[in-house]
Amino acid sequence: MKWWPRSWRIQLLLVIYWPILFVSTHIPNLNLSDVHIHTTDMFLHGLAFWLLTLLYWLTFHGRLRPSLRRRPLYFCLLILGIYAALDEISQKFVHRSAGWSDWAADLIGILTALVMLYLFRRAFYWLIVCWLAFFILKHRG
Repeated sequence: MKWWPRSWRIQLLLVIYWPILFVSTHIPNLNLSDVHIHTTDMFLHGLAFWLLTLLYWLTFHGRLRPSLRRRPLYFCLLILGIYAALDEISQKFVHRSAGWSDWAADLIGILTALVMLYLFRRAFYWLIVCWLAFFILKHRG
């Protein structure tokens, strides 16, 4: 029995999450205290790209474990690393601060997700579903 069916739900989450991530990183002069999130900017960068990497990997590679001997790992790093760099560069056009440290935090989030997928890949489907449900319930209305 497959532990991970390629689910349209995960694909839908990726299709919804990625544009939301792009739009939210390009809101001019966004102040974290305005949205009632009290944490560091670096943590949010890492968390955002951690979740993006999980959704990306589970959508395109499902059961496949990340491995240094397989191309999907390097392709994922390339695609998401380039996206993170372009995201940081394009923020300059909407008068947002961008820097190497933000990109490094994005990369740390990507690498952390891939390592966690390697170690705990079977638990991530439930982790994502439960975390999103908890987040929605906590922040509704």
